[in-house]
Amino acid sequence: MIPFEIPLKYAQGLIDGSLLRIGTLIKDQSTGRIVGHIQETGLTSKLLEGFVGSPFSPIQAISGIGANFQLAHITNLLNTMKILQYANIGVSVVGIGVSAVGFAMMNNKLNKMQDSLNKLSSEVIIGFSELHSTLLREHFSKVTGLVEQAEQAYQLSSPERSWLKISSSLAEESSFFRGELGHYLKLNSFSEDIFSPLLQSFMTCSTARVECLMLASEIESAKDVAANHAKDCRYLFEPLTPSALANQTLNIEVSDSEISHQLAQKNEHFSLIINGLRDITDATSTKPILLDYLIEKGIDGREYIETINSNENEPLLILPVS
Repeated sequence: MIPFEIPLKYAQGLIDGSLLRIGTLIKDQSTGRIVGHIQETGLTSKLLEGFVGSPFSPIQAISGIGANFQLAHITNLLNTMKILQYANIGVSVVGIGVSAVGFAMMNNKLNKMQDSLNKLSSEVIIGFSELHSTLLREHFSKVTGLVEQAEQAYQLSSPERSWLKISSSLAEESSFFRGELGHYLKLNSFSEDIFSPLLQSFMTCSTARVECLMLASEIESAKDVAANHAKDCRYLFEPLTPSALANQTLNIEVSDSEISHQLAQKNEHFSLIINGLRDITDATSTKPILLDYLIEKGIDGREYIETINSNENEPLLILPVS
């Protein structure tokens, strides 16, 4: 049995500063020693399944998404994220620790992202045309098909070979979306409505790859995938600043005074986006450390995935470091 603990046990240390959260790690402030790994559960995914929007929304944005019977769980998630000092929902949308989204829910998210792109206004599409929307739809469909295959593999008598093959195919899709993100961030315009689906598609490919490899009991390979993904996130997102994104949205000719006014208005919003990307980058950078700990303790990948997916009591757990 995997010895998870609830975050409340660590609340006082995080509040008084004796403990520090860095990405998905909890560290002792005085010694720098890792004391625990933060891990989402299947409950988190169920609560966020109805959330459609930016991954950079404040955590309060999810408070209205659930039916009454979910209210206690949503309140628990909000309180837990506050205890752990997550300011944005971004890390939860893309996965805290090893993802507990599950392949069926990944597909739901992909379909909603594709729908949101199809509904974008013509003004936004003009700036998006360089990204070859037809090609993007093709790649969205391919990722959706691969994730469907990953879910169906559970029905096979020996699914490990299928999961390994799917992981390899997802590597190509991850590279595609990484390239599209890099290209988009170099354009003279920026739209969150376009950036968010590209980001979440890129993150989903990595999430699904890691999950496939863990289900196939290939945690060493999963750790390598997670480490390379973290490197990509740092390369893409660390150079970004709120002012740079704000400037990219002002691709029309206006006076200097008007530009200054518009930049000031946008700065707060883009600061939220950058903070979300920082949290996402930290989360991806610390995921390989969690996987390394699972290897060290001899914890089976499939057992770990199925344990967190089946948890319906706590949205976030802590795996203590012994």
